[in-house]
Amino acid sequence: MAQYIGVYQLNPEVEIKVSTESGRLVALGPDNTKLVLHAETEKDFYLPGQYLFAHFQKDEAGKITGFQLEQFSGEVLVKKVK
Repeated sequence: MAQYIGVYQLNPEVEIKVSTESGRLVALGPDNTKLVLHAETEKDFYLPGQYLFAHFQKDEAGKITGFQLEQFSGEVLVKKVK
């Protein structure tokens, strides 16, 4: 899961920090809300009880470049910046 750790840019004003905690992937939003994501596959994660999915994407070298955020309101590409 270390490959997913980093800072992702949702838009110019909003960053999402992704880390691990007790073997789980954790996303920290701009309002410091902690979201514990559960693995659906090796690269697909979801938030239980909500319609929120993160589909991580890799480049040709296998490096994580971002994730497709899927919610009721639609989908958006969130790019890894750090």
